[in-house]
Amino acid sequence: MAGLVLEGLTKIYSGRVESVSNVTLTVADSEFLVLLGPSGCGKSTLLRMIAGLETITAGSLAIGGQAVGDVHPRDRDIAMVFQNYALYPHMTVRKNLAYPLKLQKVPKAERRAKVERVAALLEIEAELDRRPDSLSGGQRQRVAMGRALVREPSVFLMDEPLSNLDARLRMQMRSDISALQGKLGITTVYVTHDQVEAMTMADRIVVMNQGRVQQVGRPTEVYEHPANLFVAGFIGSPPMNFFAARRTDGGVAVRGHEIPVTGALDPCGEIDAVVGIRPEEVSFGEPDPGELSITGFIAAVETLGAETLCRVEADLTAVVVEAGVVTASAAGPGSFLVRTPGNRDDLAGAQVQLRAPIGALRVFDAASGRAVGVDACDGSARPGADDTGQPTVLSAG
Repeated sequence: MAGLVLEGLTKIYSGRVESVSNVTLTVADSEFLVLLGPSGCGKSTLLRMIAGLETITAGSLAIGGQAVGDVHPRDRDIAMVFQNYALYPHMTVRKNLAYPLKLQKVPKAERRAKVERVAALLEIEAELDRRPDSLSGGQRQRVAMGRALVREPSVFLMDEPLSNLDARLRMQMRSDISALQGKLGITTVYVTHDQVEAMTMADRIVVMNQGRVQQVGRPTEVYEHPANLFVAGFIGSPPMNFFAARRTDGGVAVRGHEIPVTGALDPCGEIDAVVGIRPEEVSFGEPDPGELSITGFIAAVETLGAETLCRVEADLTAVVVEAGVVTASAAGPGSFLVRTPGNRDDLAGAQVQLRAPIGALRVFDAASGRAVGVDACDGSARPGADDTGQPTVLSAG
């Protein structure tokens, strides 16, 4: 196996369109790294640069300690799985799996043994003599993975491999791919726009936006300690709630509570600073001393069976955050999302009192969007989290 080192990797297309900008990353041997971001953020372009399918405008790339920026894709010892399965329709599964080995002039007996070993690993032995058009989407994706794995590559690249599957199959394949990667120990770089895939599969996540890396960290680190407003709003479903706070000499003031922060804060329009809190860190009920008190009425309820999402029109100064940037503000009630366990359709239209621990609040600079304060991205457990580093889910009162 082999690790990867990317130094200042940049891709500029004709017309001076910068798709990927100065990306520097180290991917450890056997690591499962996920590139996560919205459509058009440059994650697939970055993956294709690693594969050699896109030329590198600037920067360097090394695989296993060897510079490969000018090496032909077939000589990089990598294998890639695409969003579309790209199987040969006229070939059986057996022949599809064997084809890369045939191109490498691997002897027939060895080809047969490798194909059968990979088919057993992916549990598709019974499909070896079928053609792709007779397979389900999940089976075709397994064949596509098998065709890559049969080459025994040093690095495995996957570009949105589950996008064409239904929700049930995606969940199953997430588990299967994670288990397979852990078993084989192949260094893997996986591209997705689906944060659930990233959170459940990755050893580390690289969050990208507009061609730039926004944050790199373990899933719990990225979730608990977002580096900026973009990461805070992109990671989490539903996303983090944002509202305005007033600057003080020592930090920011929120509803009569002062939060000490480190570093300067630059205002953006009428907003001195932005405060965020996740929907699951808010509960119904009278606040205890030291907790934030929020009042409002429930404008909409979404019951999901195991949990309920409530949209509360709250007595907070609304902040509009688009693509991680504070773009507008309104000195009036803002929409505030609350996640609570169970089926609570009885809450529709109710006047409510909300409570939230001050330690669960994140503070962001309004002008730059960066996280500020002693908790920002330091990897420690914040107040309001349990000793495993997981966010505390507050029950409804």
